[in-house]
Amino acid sequence: MSSSKLKIVTVTPIAKGIFTEQLTYFSLQDIPLGAIVTVPVRKKETEALVIACQPADKLKSELKSSDFALKKILAVKNEKIFLPEFLAAAVKTADYFALSLGQTIRTVMPQAILNNLSRGYNLKEKEVKTAGLIEDGTIKQNKFILPDEEEGRISYYKSWIRESFARKQSVLVCLPGANEVEKYTEVFGSGIDNYTIPLHTGLSAKKIWSNWQRIVKEDHPLLIIITPLFLSIPRSDIKTIIIEKENSSAYKNIVRPFIDFRRLAEYLAEELGARLILGDLILRAETIFRAEQGDFARLSGLKYRSFSAAEQIILDSRNEDKGDKNVYALGDKLIKQLKQAIATREKIIIWSGRRGLSPYTVCSDCGQIVNCPDCHSPLVLHKNFLEKKYFYLCHKCGHSGVPGDKCEKCGSWRLTLLGQGLEKIEEEMAKIWPTVPIWKIESSVGSLNKRDDLVKKFYSAKGPVILLGTEAIISHLIDKVPTIICLGIDNLFSLPDFRISEKILNNLLRLRSFASKRFIIQTRNPAEKVFHFAASGNLIDFYREEIEERLKFGYPPFKILVKISREGKPDEVKQEMAKLNELLADWTPTIYPSALSENKNRLRLNLLLKLPTSRFPDYSLLTQLKALPPDFYLDIEPESIL
Repeated sequence: MSSSKLKIVTVTPIAKGIFTEQLTYFSLQDIPLGAIVTVPVRKKETEALVIACQPADKLKSELKSSDFALKKILAVKNEKIFLPEFLAAAVKTADYFALSLGQTIRTVMPQAILNNLSRGYNLKEKEVKTAGLIEDGTIKQNKFILPDEEEGRISYYKSWIRESFARKQSVLVCLPGANEVEKYTEVFGSGIDNYTIPLHTGLSAKKIWSNWQRIVKEDHPLLIIITPLFLSIPRSDIKTIIIEKENSSAYKNIVRPFIDFRRLAEYLAEELGARLILGDLILRAETIFRAEQGDFARLSGLKYRSFSAAEQIILDSRNEDKGDKNVYALGDKLIKQLKQAIATREKIIIWSGRRGLSPYTVCSDCGQIVNCPDCHSPLVLHKNFLEKKYFYLCHKCGHSGVPGDKCEKCGSWRLTLLGQGLEKIEEEMAKIWPTVPIWKIESSVGSLNKRDDLVKKFYSAKGPVILLGTEAIISHLIDKVPTIICLGIDNLFSLPDFRISEKILNNLLRLRSFASKRFIIQTRNPAEKVFHFAASGNLIDFYREEIEERLKFGYPPFKILVKISREGKPDEVKQEMAKLNELLADWTPTIYPSALSENKNRLRLNLLLKLPTSRFPDYSLLTQLKALPPDFYLDIEPESIL
């Protein structure tokens, strides 16, 4: 075989479960970068992305010194499926999150597309105008934030879509959930139905492939509305990328690899020369801070207050026991408000913040919540099953301590664990109003279409009727509702998420925007500032306090967090994490336990790095992180530190 015809092809696997960064094969044909090929890996065939293809002549010395025999590329399934700009953005994303390129590609290429690669298609190179830079007289910028009410954001987006079509440019709108994609497709599609294409995993595989093909083949500019998994859309004429509801945690992958799609979108916009717009009522504190540093320009001023015509009510539910030992979800003051709403035959939405087991401890005599002495967040009771001891842990700043026997405020021995889930609320409502229809929505129950149908049924029903829901309900809401009630929120402050105050405020304000008559918050902690910020719509003071707290505890945007977790047999985990601690000693790591599993034979430890933003990404560190075995779970910019 002539070495002049032989090509050495470097690929990165895109199949699940393969963490290898790159592999090398040979081929007799020149294969373009970005092609999808089939290669043998461990006696199996798998798909891989071509990241290099060179004549063997140039690699003679390397080939002679290698201690393995090259295998042949089995087949070329598709010569060009990704834009070069997307591949460049994917490389940056992989580097930032210490991932292989294959892991990154696999995460942003839905299975419905991967399954159809053999059908193939050729991407059309389009002659398009660049997005250009907007000038405000002093700066030139191509990245923007749009902090505004939803109505104001939608109005701006519609205007910009029309202008982009006039420039023969496509617009990509990314939303956190499938139901929101469907909602915005209806909102934006009027008049441009034929050129508005949605993509989300709620669609059938056949429909996803059909819409993907339409996007590839259509010459006319398009409005493409997607969930984050479809950011690999191969349209080079996309010159505006909108990340709507930027504050949503759904933009961060909750399973490995832990990619934040907002960062991928930012890199993609840079590579495409596209305008990037981040929109939400409350943008993340990190995003607002970056805007203050000049990374983003504002399309509207930072809103100082969010307005609502509804009456704002904060109900103190402390000391509302009913003469027995039970702890009730519905306080007497709330029941009075409900009776009034039901008497006037109103529609009512009750939102509970309860998700999973996250109790807080309260004194049954004075109502005092057991809070962290450092950051004043509720302390959560845990059990260390290895040492068979209970301990309090703050899920916000990490403070831990031994539970006290008495209330620090009044000295009472009656400390009670509380939590208000949907089932408890539903049970109490049904006992008090057995004839009033009560429907319930949870993200884990029913399909997307069934939840949408239930919400439409609620809106079309004649009152009184009650709809219960957790966070999942918010994205399904269509129109105003007379009464919206929020309860079971106090325990959310104990969740292991340093962004939790911001997320709670975001949810409360989104719910508040749908209340036409009254917006009610029931709480055992009426002094909590987040509730007052929500009731008044005071955004600027919330941001100032939040950013001060982030600075105090060394959280983003002032530090880049890197969390590495290891779970397994206790002795093995301790030994491995000790080695990792020594390896990363220059970065001042901290090792601490997660909320421990009830299985006493297993232990989960975390190692946390808090890195100066000026030192990240540090490629010497990233090289070490990429080399970690799969037993270690690596999460850069984690949602939770536990």
